Amino acid sequence: MFYPPKPDLISSRTPRIMRFFKNLRSSISVFTEQSYQMKMGEVRGLKERTYFLAQPDLVRKLLTSSIKTHPKSNLIEKTFSVLLGQGLFMSSGDTWIRRRKMVEGAFGTANISKVFPHMLAAAEDLCSQITEGKVQIDRLTNQVSVDIIFRTLFSKAIEPDETNHFFEVVDSFLKSAHGHASWCVIGLPERLSPFRRKTERTSLDLREVLARRVDERLSVRGAEQSPEDDLLDALINSRDDDGVGFTRDELVDEVAVLFLAGHETSAGVMAWAFYLIANSPDIQGRLHQEIDTVVGKGVLEQGHFRKLPLVRNVFRETLRLFPPVAFVPRKTTVTETWRDKVIKPGSTIFVAVWLLQRNPQIWEDPDGFDPDRFSTPQGKQSSREGYVPFSMGPRVCIGASFAIQEAAIVMSVLLQKFHFSPTDHLPRPVSKLTVRSENGIELNVTRRAPYS
Repeated sequence: MFYPPKPDLISSRTPRIMRFFKNLRSSISVFTEQSYQMKMGEVRGLKERTYFLAQPDLVRKLLTSSIKTHPKSNLIEKTFSVLLGQGLFMSSGDTWIRRRKMVEGAFGTANISKVFPHMLAAAEDLCSQITEGKVQIDRLTNQVSVDIIFRTLFSKAIEPDETNHFFEVVDSFLKSAHGHASWCVIGLPERLSPFRRKTERTSLDLREVLARRVDERLSVRGAEQSPEDDLLDALINSRDDDGVGFTRDELVDEVAVLFLAGHETSAGVMAWAFYLIANSPDIQGRLHQEIDTVVGKGVLEQGHFRKLPLVRNVFRETLRLFPPVAFVPRKTTVTETWRDKVIKPGSTIFVAVWLLQRNPQIWEDPDGFDPDRFSTPQGKQSSREGYVPFSMGPRVCIGASFAIQEAAIVMSVLLQKFHFSPTDHLPRPVSKLTVRSENGIELNVTRRAPYS
């Protein structure tokens, strides 16, 4: 069994100021050995206390509770409001209820079968650009992920000259936004944050690019030309209970949410998946056999997915080991007692997804890569108790099936044609809003015999 790297543990006697600076680098780099068996932790900030939850029944209680009792944390607004406006990821109360119904309606209209050709085309294009030798697989998954988002949203591939700019801006945003969030968590004045201006500047840069695409579509529709059959068109056509659609700014909000949630999270998980596969020759051999049996030398079809259980389980296990979002914040609006702690209104409670999904009291051999665990009775029970990569409850990720299909397509298309093996490069997992490798992920790639 392969054991991928994870952050080094720290001593329980590490001073708080050192933990703060470690957290600026990565929010999963501040754990002791005991943290991985933690049920509920507490951090005292300058103004209030922050709680971290990893007890399965309490995690379920928090995530499935009313959005009015436990809405999104103010921390999210402080970090993402410039980029995402009042989009689904940001909103609460009646605004959230309206937007959730409308976005769900749009996803129902632009269903998985409609976006499948866009995803497949992006994966095939990526294959044509891969050359044998050492590759930075995280850059490739970034490239295909943003291409898929652009194709499914706008029916157009991202322009080559836009790609590098996007990667630079997104990377800059994630680093500064993580720093700003860490600054706010401990209660330091938001206005004094050294990360605030850069976060706002990169947010505006990203939003402007996406807004330009929305405006182009609205002008085309205004000229009564044929609309595209994609996610953006589904959002434009979506209506609330009163028959009212999204305004232009609301459309930009939702497009920005879909871009951020659909690109960065998927890209990171797919990169880790290929890293795990490359370091597990037996698993990769079984994947090749499964894909060869189902797809052969032909073209992947949507109907093939139900016949590719190992592909799905590899992705599920990657999500367990490297959840795209390591911590999910909620705010409490009432005084309540969780375990032995009295939590006051306004406090932030984080679901510690990273810790929950690696807890040895829940998972057998939790740090090992074992996609077959989901087929065993014990693994299925562990999954029911401690597996929440897409959250759960009323705010469960609306794009979960989108992400699963995207990963299955990219993994299947690339594994059909290529073999992956490790180099001497050792990635360093960090969490700066999303879980990624601080120093990239390098792999060796060779063409499989029928495609050489």
